[in-house]
Amino acid sequence: MLTDYDAIERELLDVDGVMLGRIAYHDPYLLAQADWKLFGDDAPVRSRADVLRAMIPYVERHTRRGTPLRGIVRHMLGLYHGQSRGRQFRQKLSDADRLRAAGVLILDEALAAVEPRFAEETPA
Repeated sequence: MLTDYDAIERELLDVDGVMLGRIAYHDPYLLAQADWKLFGDDAPVRSRADVLRAMIPYVERHTRRGTPLRGIVRHMLGLYHGQSRGRQFRQKLSDADRLRAAGVLILDEALAAVEPRFAEETPA
């Protein structure tokens, strides 16, 4: 299984492309670095917080259309994989009662749990 960019780059010496399904699901932040790592893109890599905040309009749009919030955020559980307080992040986004009650605001709560500097920005 390809789990880091060293392994990916070794494989790309022999093939035209690689599939990152499993690692992309468990550690989706790996993909935020792909353009920079693999293609030399100079654009700054988005932070995990930036990635989460960029998802908010998408989540709002799709929950308004009837997509269950749980069906969206379950794919975001690994965003803070291996990071301090990542477990609290996953717990917030895995709590079915909170998902129903808080709606999209659960994303702000999860962000504040894992990155306390955002707590003052989180609506009460």
